[in-house]
Amino acid sequence: MKHRYSSNEITAAELKRYRSLLQKKYREKEQMYIVEGVRLCEELFQSPIKIASVLCTPDFGTSEQRQQQLLRLMKAREISHHRISQKQFGSISATEQSQGIVAICAQHHEPSEILVRRLTESPVVLLDRITDPGNLGTIIRTCAWFGAAAVFISRQSVDLYNPKAVRATMGGMFKIPIAVEVDLAAAIQALKKQGYIIYTSLTANAEPIEQIRFAANAALLFGNEAEGVHPAFVSMADHRITIPGGNVESLSVSVAVGIILSNVESRSF
Repeated sequence: MKHRYSSNEITAAELKRYRSLLQKKYREKEQMYIVEGVRLCEELFQSPIKIASVLCTPDFGTSEQRQQQLLRLMKAREISHHRISQKQFGSISATEQSQGIVAICAQHHEPSEILVRRLTESPVVLLDRITDPGNLGTIIRTCAWFGAAAVFISRQSVDLYNPKAVRATMGGMFKIPIAVEVDLAAAIQALKKQGYIIYTSLTANAEPIEQIRFAANAALLFGNEAEGVHPAFVSMADHRITIPGGNVESLSVSVAVGIILSNVESRSF
């Protein structure tokens, strides 16, 4: 999607429409969401994701070199932008200390069944009922860091496009294929048919991770922050693994994802 590079005034109706994207029901209706901040916009503008518009404060790009570089990148991509007042910007910003820029872009997840069919690499990450947006975003950031092939987010999980989740990905969501509202049972079965071996993370009654040799095609299943992986999905796994710990009940799921992904590369065959 290309737009003439401009800084025309925004209409009240347009601003209201974009502001509504702070709520999940309108994000779903419009199939758009908000990306806020210089770092995230830098990552977004270098991705193929469709951008509808960019909103900036009046003084954005007038002093900081990084902001000026971002404006040049917008011009090169012919991305339209609007200068809006600080008050207007405050009504759409989801952060306390804004950096003066938000982008409105198209949602870009993939249908689960299509993503499964085109997968040829590993590891794949499956998420069961992740409810905290910060956790979800951190997990996706971690998956991007370790080069995961895809992420499947189950039904009953927090919205991928929640502003807090988007910020926590630190741009990782622009670099990795993601499926949302996934029927995990169907996805697990489909992955098995594709030759993937399913590993589920548990806190007890499982093999210590140092004893695991991960298959070349590994799919890693992680569960809800409080309840873990649902028993129905645990029963579908080929291997159950645990991270031996110390003086607390369990690790956060985002930390567990990082530890296990780091072991996949070093303990695979």
